[in-house]
Amino acid sequence: MRTESSSVASASLVQCGCHERHRTGLCAQLRVSDTAAMRLSPSSWTKMVFNVHFLNQLIIQAFNNFHERESERAYQFCQERAVSHEATIALLTNTEEVSPDATELPALSTVAHKLPTIDMLAATSVLQHQATEIRTQRVNWQSYLQSQMISQEDYTFIVSFDNADSATRESLLKDNRNQCAKTFLNLLGHVSKDQTIQYILIMIDDMLQEDRSRVEIFREHAAKKRESVWGPFLNLLNRPDGFIMNMTSKIIAKIACWSQELMDRSDLHFYLTWLKDQLKQNTNEYMQSVARCLQMMMRIDEYRFAFVAVDGISTLLAVLSSRVNFQIQYQLIFCLWVLTFNPLLAEKMNKFNVIPIMADILSDSVKEKVTRIILAVFRNLIEKPEDSQVSKEHCIAMVQCKVLKQLNILEQRKLDDEDIVEDIDFLNERLQASVQDLSSFDEYATEVKSGRLEWSPVHKSAKFWRENAPRLNEKNYELLRILIHLLDTVKDPLVLSVASFDIGEYVRHYPRGKQEYLGRQLEKEHTQPASAATGTVKS
Repeated sequence: MRTESSSVASASLVQCGCHERHRTGLCAQLRVSDTAAMRLSPSSWTKMVFNVHFLNQLIIQAFNNFHERESERAYQFCQERAVSHEATIALLTNTEEVSPDATELPALSTVAHKLPTIDMLAATSVLQHQATEIRTQRVNWQSYLQSQMISQEDYTFIVSFDNADSATRESLLKDNRNQCAKTFLNLLGHVSKDQTIQYILIMIDDMLQEDRSRVEIFREHAAKKRESVWGPFLNLLNRPDGFIMNMTSKIIAKIACWSQELMDRSDLHFYLTWLKDQLKQNTNEYMQSVARCLQMMMRIDEYRFAFVAVDGISTLLAVLSSRVNFQIQYQLIFCLWVLTFNPLLAEKMNKFNVIPIMADILSDSVKEKVTRIILAVFRNLIEKPEDSQVSKEHCIAMVQCKVLKQLNILEQRKLDDEDIVEDIDFLNERLQASVQDLSSFDEYATEVKSGRLEWSPVHKSAKFWRENAPRLNEKNYELLRILIHLLDTVKDPLVLSVASFDIGEYVRHYPRGKQEYLGRQLEKEHTQPASAATGTVKS
């Protein structure tokens, strides 16, 4: 049965114009001879080809979930042991290099060798499905040579490369590294037809996926010509074709992450801004591919700070607040999780209201991998900050966002994932301890900073205001400024009511505030209708 299906698939691919390298790869994958495949009539087996292809896609999808889990484990392992980013990427981009516990995942060693060489980071995306189709559409390189759009030198190389199997490609690249980069860049610069550009980009991406050290081919060529390696690729991000833009983005991410040199600052700013803008497009069918690129980029510390500088965290949270599907949720929260491994970023994270948004998603989550990655974010927000006060504030914020309740619900489920169970135990212990030490002012301050005001007991407690009104002046009137900002920006009537009431209580219980400019300004804001408040504060 295996031989029949394999021969069917190969023969049909031959007659459909599939490349020699693709046909050979499929035959090798299914362990049949190419000669046997050639003897079959394609017209009888078209349906079977589809079935074989569909089966491969199901296998890929099944392994995609496995790969995501192992990516988390590999990345955390590397972060905890200060492994270099090159070694980390090696773990995260080659399924066979991941070393899971054999007792937990016995299927890996028995079936991984049967899978084709694919990019597991994009196995089920729209981009990958389209790439599979485009690979079958051969380019007539002869026509480009005859029309003098490409040189004889480029023609000779691209034809040889396009028809080569893996071993032949390796030999070809070993002797023609500079010609490889030169040919690909010449083609990208001189060919205008979208379908051909798509095909060329797939060839480049496949070449890099086979061996990530090949990114240096483009680096070396750019260095010889004293040109930027990024220019030809960044220009393609402006093309109107969605596939071209996103396949180019994928290539840029691989070069940026796998190369020995980091991406230049100005080019990095341009690329990260492009990724951020793509995330904002609600109807973007390539959202999953954009998120994949960002997942790769955020594993490198220098790129994290650059992403934060272009307001990347706010963008991630805005998208997560807009009811995206669970796969996008997982990918974007993965980016946040990776960011929290940096202590400085972990300390700043909740200024963007990460905890309330993550808590909301956790309460609605039905997918275990989304739950797992959110709990991992929460744990890092407690463990990674070097300032213990920040960790305490994060704990309080989680308590106020009803995370303890969600942990109790999760405990009642029968969870097989040891990491989830361990994170639940850790969070339960730390949050319960924070509740014991929680003062009413800590609770109030955390609520104000979250921007989610409600009529909790402290707001209407005269005792609380008598004892704590002066404390609103701490840290250069931080809490008062937040209250005024809420009056100026928030439309929720509950938040507006509570903020207005609190400012009034401050003025009433802290008479000295009326004698200061800030106090008079606050009183003025309080006496105006909430919708008319300007929020301007001068100290």
